Amino acid sequence: MHVRLSPFREEDFAEYASWFDDAELNTHLGPMDQAWLDATLALTTGATYSAFQDDKLVGVIGIVYPSEQFPFYVITELATKPSLRRSGIGAGILDALFALHPLETRRHWKAYVADKNAVAKAFFETQGWRATGPANEAGMVTYEYQ
Repeated sequence: MHVRLSPFREEDFAEYASWFDDAELNTHLGPMDQAWLDATLALTTGATYSAFQDDKLVGVIGIVYPSEQFPFYVITELATKPSLRRSGIGAGILDALFALHPLETRRHWKAYVADKNAVAKAFFETQGWRATGPANEAGMVTYEYQ
């Protein structure tokens, strides 16, 4: 499934914010508000990408870049348009992300997923990610991909 990523733009926000009318998305990634947009547009330690298929916004993915202290990429959010859930868009977004940020020696990816988010946990496991242990005190499970 071909997905094209481009830097998230303010023009993408209204469409993306409308997805949060969906209870499942809002529960796990919400709320979506102006503060999120302002932080996203000002981000320098990572990037947020809009995912397009046939010039239609189908997803959003955010990452934090590796640093000397934390030598790995972190996926901070991955959202697909609710009407396209479980259609393969999420896998297409990951493929496009990995094409933009190929892994370097000694680099890997991490994602922190709420232990209560069974759908997200199953998604990462299906994509070949592995949980590195039980949920931490904040209720988050760390997934790793190398």
